[in-house]
Amino acid sequence: PTPTPTPDECADLNNDGKVSGRDVRIVARAIFSHSGSPRWNPDADLNNDGIVDLLDLKIVISSLVDSDCR
Repeated sequence: PTPTPTPDECADLNNDGKVSGRDVRIVARAIFSHSGSPRWNPDADLNNDGIVDLLDLKIVISSLVDSDCR
């Protein structure tokens, strides 16, 4: 399994070697879902709190603008 990023790591969710809009879309597609939901994607739960929410979106967007994550 792919390790889940923490807020201090880059959120390259599709493992293509860079953080891009594709990673943001992964979180956006699963937004407001939780385990058992049809749209649930555990990779999008970046802070491991059991729900994909705005905090997860913030993490991936922060990685997107972080020059160390490109």
